[in-house]
Parts: sequence; C-alpha cells; structure tokens
Amino acid sequence: MAGAVHIGSAGRAEDYQGQGLSAYVVLVCIVASLGGFLTGYDLGVTGGTEANPNFLQKFFPSVYEEKQSSEISNPYCRFNDQMLQLFTSSIYLSAGLACLLSGHLTRTRGRKLGVFLGGLCFMLGSILNCVAENLATLICGRLIMGLGIGFASQAIPIYLTEVAPARLRGGVTVMNALAMVLGILVAQLMNYALRDWPESWRLTLGLPAGPALVICLTIPFLPESPNSLIQRDRREQGRKVLEKIRGGGDVSAEYEDLCEAADNATKITYMQSWTLLGKRQYRPALVLGSAMPFFQAMTGYAAVIVFVPIFFTTLGDTHEEALQKALIISGVKIAMTLLSMVLVDRLGRRVLLLEGSIQSAASLMATAGVVGWAFNTYGEDLPDSVGIAVLITICFYVGGYSTSWGSLAWLVAAEVVPLETRAAGFSLGIAIYYVVTFVLSQTFLSMLCALEWGIFVFYGGWIIAMSAFVVLLLPETRGVPIEEMYVVWAKHWFWKRVVGEAGQQMLQLERQRTATRALSRQERGAGAEAAPEAAGGHGALGPNRPA
Repeated sequence: MAGAVHIGSAGRAEDYQGQGLSAYVVLVCIVASLGGFLTGYDLGVTGGTEANPNFLQKFFPSVYEEKQSSEISNPYCRFNDQMLQLFTSSIYLSAGLACLLSGHLTRTRGRKLGVFLGGLCFMLGSILNCVAENLATLICGRLIMGLGIGFASQAIPIYLTEVAPARLRGGVTVMNALAMVLGILVAQLMNYALRDWPESWRLTLGLPAGPALVICLTIPFLPESPNSLIQRDRREQGRKVLEKIRGGGDVSAEYEDLCEAADNATKITYMQSWTLLGKRQYRPALVLGSAMPFFQAMTGYAAVIVFVPIFFTTLGDTHEEALQKALIISGVKIAMTLLSMVLVDRLGRRVLLLEGSIQSAASLMATAGVVGWAFNTYGEDLPDSVGIAVLITICFYVGGYSTSWGSLAWLVAAEVVPLETRAAGFSLGIAIYYVVTFVLSQTFLSMLCALEWGIFVFYGGWIIAMSAFVVLLLPETRGVPIEEMYVVWAKHWFWKRVVGEAGQQMLQLERQRTATRALSRQERGAGAEAAPEAAGGHGALGPNRPA
C-alpha cells in the first residue's frame, strides 16, 4: 500500500559484518566525488573570474567602467549589477530543475546514471563557456553546467551513503564535501596563477571539461549501489555487489535489511513517494530532509565564497591581493573539512553542527563590526590592517561552516529519508537548496549595496536560528543504519508525537527483535559449548568405538 508504514529490521546493525573501508569503496568514492570537485571548482572560479578586469571589460563594460572610476559615492555598490549577479546565479536555477528530474532517474535507472549525466552536462557547459564571445552564450553555458550540478548533487550523496558501511558512513560521505573544497582550492590557484594572462578566464572556465570527461568514461565501469539494485529487483546482483564492497564476511543481516526496505519501497511508485512525504510517519524525514539543505543555503556560504574576491576589492585590495586572500580562505576550508571527516563519526552530527554554528555566527558578527567601523572611521581609504582583520574573521566563519553545515547538511539529509521516499525527498531538499542559493546569489551584491555591513548580521542571525533547530529537532544519526531511522523518530521527544502510533509500533517491534536475537545468541553460545564437551566425551575416535 502506498500509505503503509515501513518497518525495517530495527536494531540489527550490530550483526552487520564487513563494515571496514575496503579499497573498492575508496575507488568508488574517489570517482563519484569528482562531481563534488566540479561543483566546488565552479564556486571557486566564479568569483575570481568576475573580479578579472579583462572579463569584466568584455562582458560587463559598465561594471568595469564604474570600478575604474574614482567618483563612486558608495564603495559597497561598486559591483551592483543584475547581469553580473545572473552570471553567478543562473547555474543554481537550472541545478534546481535538474534535481527534480534526477529524482525519478535515480530511482528507476540507478544512481550511476545521475552521476554520468552530471559529468556530461559539466563537460558541455564548460566547453561553451570557454569559447563564449557574448553574454548570451556565457549564460547558456552556465545553465547547462547547472544541470550537471543538479544531477550530480542529487545522485552522488545517495550513491556514497548507500555504498559506505554504516559505521563509517559519515566520513565516507564527507569525502564529497572534501572534493568540493579541493575543487575550490584548485580554482583559486588557477585564478591566481593565470591572473596576468588577458584570456585566462577562458581556460579557468573550460577546465572542468577534463574531470567531467573522466566521470563519463569511468562511471559505467563502477558497480551500482546494492540498495538501488535490490530495489529494482536485481537482488542476486545486489548481494554480489554488497559482498564485494564490504570486502568479504557474511552480509546476510545487512542484505536482509536492504531487501525488507526494498520490498516496502517497490510497493510505492515515484509519484506516490511524493504523496507519502506529507503523511504523518514520514513528516520527520520531510522536515529534516528539506530543512538541512535550506539552512545550509542560508549560512550564505555559497554567495560569500563566490563574491569574496569582489568583496576584498571593495575593501581596497588589488585583484592580485584579493585572489591571495581567497587562496588562504580555501586552505582553511580544506583543513577544517579534513578535521570534520575525522570527527564526524566520533563526536556525532549534533556536536559538530552546534560548535560550527556558534563559531560561524560569531565570526559573521565580528566581520560586520570590523567593516562597519572601518568605513565609518576611514571612509574609502582603508588601511591594510582592515583587510587582514576581515580575512581573519572570514577564515573563522569558513572554518566553522566547514566542520558543520558545509560537511554535514547533505549527510544528514541523505540519512533521514527512507528508501521508499528517498528519490523524491532528496530531490526536494536539493531543489530547495539551489532555489534559495539562486535567490541569494542574484541578490547578494544588491543586498551588500543596500545593507552594507548589515548583510553579515543577516546571515549570522540565520545561523543562530539554525542552532536552535539543531538543539530542539535534530536527533543524533551517527551509526544508525538508514533502514532503522524510524526507531530514532519513535524515541525523539518531539518527533514521536508527530509519527504517533507508528512510532510505538516500531519501539515494540524493536524490543521483540532485541529479545529474540538475545535468545538466539544464548542458544548458539550453549550449542558451541556443548560441541567440545560431546567431542571430548567420545574421544578422538568418536562414539561407541574402542580406544
């Protein structure tokens, strides 16, 4: 039935074997995470490209002329141009559309297809941007690349989550976030290394075609996720893949859980999975699966990191100095993302989200204070110390974001949505993220012009609200198999009221299965003890035989 309550094999995670990180899983993660690398590369390359004088002169001459003018009444408004913002934001608009399309594809055709289409669109869009001679061609290329980001963003986190062992799922999934960070760093390095070449923007915008081609050539040879194979009634192949990626051992317990989840999921069509999201027992997954991407967008990171070279130029830095500071910020993000990989499965999701939120909010408030005080005190002729102080506060902001919302938002969103609604629920969450990011990117420079230093207070206030959400409504998901999230809802102080009777059924079933497994272990233990005694009583030659 479409409205049936899915009840997984609650509490059986302790029986899973082969939960180490095999070399095969690492290989799958590296290739799949190239999509994350390309997404990060676009974030890093866009701001440097927009601050490039030659790029501005060719595509945005009015912005270039105003930037060169010494008669600017408000330094916050130096880059306030709707078309320049559209160059940044258009990619997120098409990404949101692709997410909705990708949900159906990943459910019916597998996760790999979404990754492949992401690589293909990245390659085509990059080539178009590289050869662009007018703004229309440039925007068209951005829209095609946005489709690639949407396909990859929907498919890759699900793919990695389903391939990873339950106890290492956090660290493996954060690999995608690390790949994004590396992409940002490579983009900043390219911007800086080619800063003196007039046509450097062509190479930096066209570079993603290389990694995208690698994705298209390699992803067909990687295995589909066992969850997807089992859900599409290819169970024998799904078990073989599960055994392969777990590196040996008995995978029966995990396989049975996946089959049980798939049995419930296959009773539901893709359109019914959208309807299910509104039903009572799925509301926690709907709320958290949508809220985590929404809140990640509202940290303002995507807009800040894209426009950070422009912002430092507003503070009086040269193009080269702005790119140098963007490089330093990228280095901080890499270090803190690596730290997040180490800590996410040790400290859990909630601790990192709360610590990172507090750090990010405080840093944004400090940035607002420094910038506001500096312009009020010195006017447009700011000393170098102001840029250094803002660099420090932005680094603290990026560090807090990287250990929390930057690494964990997609992980938690992928963890909380059950298999039967995963394609629809995850598509909705990513679409929300990209629509919100589109709005923020399209308005960031305008908000900077209107709010001035208050724009940092705006984003800091949102992060404070996110902290309250985590404290009150986000349960810990560390080490919980995806098929057992219903037990988490049933035990949570708030969500147990939302899921109602279904939650109590889950708790009762969990107790019954826990008791059954305990009795089974006792019987196996007693049998193991009795076997040596029987062998010893009969002697080496066996029963009823003379010595």
